[in-house]
Amino acid sequence: QALEIAERLDIPDVLSHALNTQGAYPAVKGHLNEARILLEGALAIALEHERHSAGLRAYNNLAWVLELQDRIPESYALAEQALALARRVGDRGREIVFGANGVYPLYLDGRWDEAVARAEEFEEAAITAQAQLSLSDVIFVHTQRGRSDRARNWWSRLTPEQFPEDPQGAAATRGYEAHVLRAEGKPREALALVEGVFARVEGQMALQHQHVKIAAAEVLECALELGD
Repeated sequence: QALEIAERLDIPDVLSHALNTQGAYPAVKGHLNEARILLEGALAIALEHERHSAGLRAYNNLAWVLELQDRIPESYALAEQALALARRVGDRGREIVFGANGVYPLYLDGRWDEAVARAEEFEEAAITAQAQLSLSDVIFVHTQRGRSDRARNWWSRLTPEQFPEDPQGAAATRGYEAHVLRAEGKPREALALVEGVFARVEGQMALQHQHVKIAAAEVLECALELGD
């Protein structure tokens, strides 16, 4: 109904937010192409009419959907545009979110120094559990560099209890700990920890979640090291 009224009255803010909401629903159901098309429309309308709040919301949801589709470079590029907009309009909360989300793509792209610098830039400002979770992707840089002590220091800031209603977040913390344990030469402990992750997540969207995929990769790495 909001979408119909917004179209009739030509209210860009309401129209963008309505498309945003409509786009989020199919994403949760795993219909990612449908979600992406709706969210692209929401973003285009918001940017055309310089509706910054609606635009930042659309950036966030669209980057998330692209991440679920494993289109990481596109998701990162979009998040960097959003980061620039958040800084320009003075939205500190969104700046932290988009800044933190850049750590994992930078790691995947081999830009490890930039990933560490990004994590350190937002380390003190990231007070929400989700922002801390995104920053903790820097763990992968430290383990690759043989600095499991630094990786464990980052992991120690997280606990599954920070995500009482977010099984993906809780799964991510266990995936990180398993990764650190494996880097410390304890693959069997790591495997025992991470094997239970998938009993805690349900549904197609959950299994597309980036951190759940990371946990799945950790299971395989541990099994390979152990010869299981």
